[in-house]
Amino acid sequence: MAPNDAGLATRERILDAAMALAGREGMARLTTRRVAGEAGVNVGLLHYHFGSKDDLVRAVLERWQADIREVLDRAARTAAEERPAAGDEEILVAALGACLDYSFARPGLVFGVAGMIVSDMEGRVGGGAAPEGRPDDGATSPGIPPFPPALPIGPLQYVLQGRILPLLRSRLGGDEVLVSRRALQLFASVFHPALFTPLTSLVFGLDLSDKASRDAYVRGVVANALAPPRPKGRP
Repeated sequence: MAPNDAGLATRERILDAAMALAGREGMARLTTRRVAGEAGVNVGLLHYHFGSKDDLVRAVLERWQADIREVLDRAARTAAEERPAAGDEEILVAALGACLDYSFARPGLVFGVAGMIVSDMEGRVGGGAAPEGRPDDGATSPGIPPFPPALPIGPLQYVLQGRILPLLRSRLGGDEVLVSRRALQLFASVFHPALFTPLTSLVFGLDLSDKASRDAYVRGVVANALAPPRPKGRP
């Protein structure tokens, strides 16, 4: 193996160790010393490949976003290949179910990413300033800075714009308020169980510990999101 190949392999091993540690215990436990120990390398070699802890965290977030996109795409491809007659609803169920499986296998990472999004939002409510180092180059609404490119929301936008919104619009017609509300409900229903593990069972009485239960759950929430609205005046 060429030295450059060996260096790339070592970098990937360190990143794999960081992903594993963050997945088990959360981003807060992601110290360079612990990651180096997990990877079986010395701290100096970790810093050679990643520079600083911030660089390592950035690499973890980039890997997480790439993983989620690949999970969504692979599940959609598999559903279409194995069930040629599968419609858009079946493909969406497969994609979201696979994403939920990934999240349940790595609860610490999900908590860590969610915590970063919440921390970034703290400065946005009430007209707060953009975080240091992230210029406010135009707000999406008065007083709220735009999301910076570094914020790990890419996979959410990807599945929302590429899968969820087109399907909701095709089923629900031109009512954009209803489409937006259903999209938010669908996102909350699918992604919140990963954040509330194990509260889904302890508090809500919903056991999603196995894949069959998660698949059935996702199928139900997608069906609810796509259900036609009740005619006005009817209960």
